[in-house]
Amino acid sequence: MDKEKFNGIASPDEKWDLLPKEKQLKYVQLLEKTAAHLLDQWVELDEKINHLNEKLQLEEELPMYSSKGTTYYSLNMFNEAAEQLANEEANGYEDDVRRLYLGYSYYYIGLLDQAQEVFIYLVQSTDHTHIKHFSYLGQAHIALTMEKFDEAIAKFERANSLTSSLDVVYNLSLCYFYMKQYTLAKEYALSYIEMNNNEEGMYFVLGCCDSLLGNYERSLSYWSECLQINPSLQMLLALSIVYEWHGLHDAAIHCLELAQKREGYTFHVYHGLAWNYALIGDIQQSQKFFHHLLEKETDDKEIRKSMNWLSKAFPEFNV
Repeated sequence: MDKEKFNGIASPDEKWDLLPKEKQLKYVQLLEKTAAHLLDQWVELDEKINHLNEKLQLEEELPMYSSKGTTYYSLNMFNEAAEQLANEEANGYEDDVRRLYLGYSYYYIGLLDQAQEVFIYLVQSTDHTHIKHFSYLGQAHIALTMEKFDEAIAKFERANSLTSSLDVVYNLSLCYFYMKQYTLAKEYALSYIEMNNNEEGMYFVLGCCDSLLGNYERSLSYWSECLQINPSLQMLLALSIVYEWHGLHDAAIHCLELAQKREGYTFHVYHGLAWNYALIGDIQQSQKFFHHLLEKETDDKEIRKSMNWLSKAFPEFNV
């Protein structure tokens, strides 16, 4: 579906400023919960390993340092890398880079105190801008791992003041969102998109920020952008939730059908389709998906609960 056609089905039945305060509050809570769940998945350690590993390997401004330890590091063999790098010797900036690899190796194997010591040493001792940048970045990710968002923001900001990078801007947006500072989260998300306009997560964050700031029409536009860049399954489910809440059931169905084509059967996709089809009055399609659910699931409590509610709301509904 093209963007113009999709925007046609994603038109709100109710304007945000006309919603009762109680309903606005419930929406804010739902949106924050949905976004937080999605953002949690984006800060998984494996993703950070791949992302930061690539940044350290490809950063042209870092002095060259190559050794057995960095070879282990490039292979994601971080235990071996840490042991080897701790016993290697170098001079000048090369030694700083050795320590940088050592600090990140400690981080990836969960030795956060040792990693912190390395990064603190480098911040205090080096005068190389990019080495200091990556040292602050390491401290920020340690704070992020420990869910110390204020501290993470401070370190990311220090790293960003030295030299900006996609990783820093991305994480500042997420951190500010977690801290409910939506104006700042939006500012960094927009900066990220200027550098990389192919990131579904930032468009989702922008939509969440604008929605929570009261810019409801604009939030729908940002969420529709997510669908133009091959969204992940998690993104499709998140979008279906926010669309469903607003009564945009056709838009929710569109997201869920994309998820179905990609993944086949999952409980959340089929339940979402069954529910939303019922709410647009397509009882036959709804019943079809509920039948599939009953055949697939051994624990049908949630399914029966939904069916009971729908049978009360729609007398013609019967599975």
